[in-house]
Amino acid sequence: MATRGYSMTTYRRLLALDNSNPVKRLAFASMALNMHPDELARRLGVSRATIYNWFTGRTAPHPFLEETVRKYADMLHEQAKEAVDSTLDEVLPEVYELVDK
Repeated sequence: MATRGYSMTTYRRLLALDNSNPVKRLAFASMALNMHPDELARRLGVSRATIYNWFTGRTAPHPFLEETVRKYADMLHEQAKEAVDSTLDEVLPEVYELVDK
């Protein structure tokens, strides 16, 4: 599995979070979109260290950022779903063709 620059400890900590947790949704949606932590930090107006601290559970988003993180996580989650659906639309016909042979 490609770790995308994150440690297995980070993955384990993220997986332990409730699925409704906006940090978990933000983390996995950004990973699914291959968004580098630097880019995510830039878009949210925080440092890369802040992103890593959220993802490792060292800190949580400041209360004034909670709604922004939640909205951005939802937006990235939708983009990731669309990317998967688009990929499936492209790949599945080829898979069915191979299976039918």
